[in-house]
Amino acid sequence: MLAAGLPRRTSRTITSETALRRELAAIPDRGWAHEREEGNVGISCVAAPIFDSAGEVVAALSVTGPSSIVLPDRIGPAVRMAAAAASRAYSTRRWAPRGRLEPESQPPGQSVGS
Repeated sequence: MLAAGLPRRTSRTITSETALRRELAAIPDRGWAHEREEGNVGISCVAAPIFDSAGEVVAALSVTGPSSIVLPDRIGPAVRMAAAAASRAYSTRRWAPRGRLEPESQPPGQSVGS
């Protein structure tokens, strides 16, 4: 994909492999990513990963809005904290296998499959 080039959507779109790799390298230390009007003029986004109990990224949490309001230095830490809370909740949740109810969530007097 990078060899074919990245399409420019706005004057701020990252289109070079070097710039993209530099941006991606900064994300782990910072804990969040910032999209600076790269897709739409006047709109920015800050996002942070949600991890499972093994430390794998399973989702992301983001805030998107007017660039004048979505200021990365103010919103970034808040998004990172919210994603960390979501990661804790996600990684400690007991998930029921698909198609089966957990015993404590069944109506009284009914068994699984009834």
